[in-house]
Amino acid sequence: MRAKMLAFAIVLSMLLVTGCTQSTGHTLSVSAMNSDLNYLLKLLGDVHPATASGFTEEQTQIIAEIRESIKEPMTRPEFFFTLNRIVSTLGDSHTQLRYEQTDLRYHLPLAWLWSGLYVWTDAAELRAGDKITKFGGMEPDDLLDLLVKYIPAENQYWVKYLGEEFLTQGLYLENLGLLQQDGTLELVVERGSDEVRVVIKPEESISLRRYAPPRRWVGWELRPEENLGIFHLDMCRPDAEYDEALSSFFKAVEKEGIQNVVLDLRYNGGGSSAVANRFIQSLDTREYLSFGVHVRSSWRARLQRLTAFGAFTSRKAGSLTQNKNHSPVFKGDVYVLTAKGTFSSASMFAVYLSDNDLATVVGEPMGGAASAYGDMLRFELKQSGFGVSVSYKQFTRPNSERSPANTLHPDVFVETTIEDILNGRDAQLEKVIELIRERS
Repeated sequence: MRAKMLAFAIVLSMLLVTGCTQSTGHTLSVSAMNSDLNYLLKLLGDVHPATASGFTEEQTQIIAEIRESIKEPMTRPEFFFTLNRIVSTLGDSHTQLRYEQTDLRYHLPLAWLWSGLYVWTDAAELRAGDKITKFGGMEPDDLLDLLVKYIPAENQYWVKYLGEEFLTQGLYLENLGLLQQDGTLELVVERGSDEVRVVIKPEESISLRRYAPPRRWVGWELRPEENLGIFHLDMCRPDAEYDEALSSFFKAVEKEGIQNVVLDLRYNGGGSSAVANRFIQSLDTREYLSFGVHVRSSWRARLQRLTAFGAFTSRKAGSLTQNKNHSPVFKGDVYVLTAKGTFSSASMFAVYLSDNDLATVVGEPMGGAASAYGDMLRFELKQSGFGVSVSYKQFTRPNSERSPANTLHPDVFVETTIEDILNGRDAQLEKVIELIRERS
């Protein structure tokens, strides 16, 4: 019986994505776009937890506007941004469209900080420390409002984080109407007391990186003079290297008699949440509150996960998990550093520690939500070729008495300034050291 139902599901899936005229080149026909739109709406409606009761009134209105706009052929980029209007309304960065493109890039080392949009290192006519007041004719706040409509995200902090990259791509700059007719990008920057106009030309091949520190994805150091151990994790990858780093770190902390530990998640975009459980095993707690999990069951989810019918289980937020302590057990104070680059499983990591009162959170709000969607199923829009990922689970923060919140606000807010970046200063770590001294 199960095999017959799976076979039916496969056939049904094929029927949903065929039967339309294929488009040629980079232009999509009206029938092709309608085919992809209908399939995307079917995926979102069948799989995502937020649509279990149907689309909202706002989403229904946007869908109607999208249908009205599909009256003439569009380029693939135009259609990509058209579809993102509906995807972005879900407030879920895990549910997204993927557009494989190799367009021109613009040399823009951007740092979208709490106090504004800056240039963090020299590039062509730009100078490190320039504050951008006009970007393609738009003020940064208006630019952020525009990006929110097209970038699926849980909050504006993640939009800023992605914006640092997306705003270097011709795909976004052109389709958001930010370029001049000749393909150049015009910026107005504050440089000291001067206002300077800068014109950026596209380049065939440039290598851009963020202002994050160049370091291996996992590592640690001790500062005995500060009574401090620092463990950084830039990916949530629970493998042998992580386990070895974690074990050696806490052994070294015990050997040196260090009473304060920092977990740096500021540049961690996620991975597997298992890293959090393994870290907690080294802390002095017998049990801890777990995330709630609501599973939106569907034949699509069962097909991709190869799971028997009825095998998907949900869990209430706040259920207790028994902690299997590892030796040694750390009994001191834990601090977690967060920023807009803290996302997905890294967000869950920080929330685990915060909601269980196992750590003090220092830094800036996360790019991920305290309660969020996740665990994606993957599909493809056959006419446009866009990849699609759709969440089928909803995770609720462990402490249900706290707001679901679209981010985790730190216990101690410490922003990163452009001066910090230019001078190589770590304001969040300095604040932790100050807190340690005060508590001593």
